[in-house]
Amino acid sequence: NRRIAPQVNEALKSAGFLRMWKPKAYGGLEIHPVEAYRVLEALSAIDGAVGWNLNQHAAVSAMATWLRDGAEELF
Repeated sequence: NRRIAPQVNEALKSAGFLRMWKPKAYGGLEIHPVEAYRVLEALSAIDGAVGWNLNQHAAVSAMATWLRDGAEELF
């Protein structure tokens, strides 16, 4: 169905994976990019679709570091 299963998404969320690159100021973990890519690589080896989805989520979260106005509204 061109999406990961809701249970998988909930597991990623519960484990904190969706907050990896989100700035700490907005409740994220803000882990180092090298560590984040290691996590993405490991998850992608298990399931490429999960890795791809997590990467897209991470990219949007990482954009917050470049935003001045609007980051609070986004998160």
